[in-house]
Amino acid sequence: MLCEFAHRLRGSLRRSDFIARLGGDEFVVLLDRLTQPGVDPAVVARKVLSAMEPDVYVDGHALQVSPSIGIAVQRGPVRNAGRLMQAADEAMYAAKRSAEMRFTVLEC
Repeated sequence: MLCEFAHRLRGSLRRSDFIARLGGDEFVVLLDRLTQPGVDPAVVARKVLSAMEPDVYVDGHALQVSPSIGIAVQRGPVRNAGRLMQAADEAMYAAKRSAEMRFTVLEC
C-alpha cells in the first residue's frame, strides 16, 4: 500500500519537488518556487487527492486511500524548519477533523 501511495504521490508532483516518508503512513512534500504558475499548494493538494482516488489492490483486495493533507506555507527563506513542520502537522490534524476538507493550509 505504501509503495503504491508513494508512486502515485511522485506522479502528481514536479521533478523538483521533494518527497520523504516520515514514518508509518506520513509523508512530507517540499514545494519550492511557489510563485511559479500552477504551484499553488491547494492545486497541488487537489492533484494528490485525485491521484489517490482509484482503489489500490493488495492481494486481490480493493482498498481505498483517503489522505489528509496539512500544508504549511512560508513565503521567503525558511528560518525555522521545526516550526514549519509543526504547522503542517497542525494543518493535517485540522483536515482530519473536518468533515468536508481533506487538506488545510496554514501560513507561517
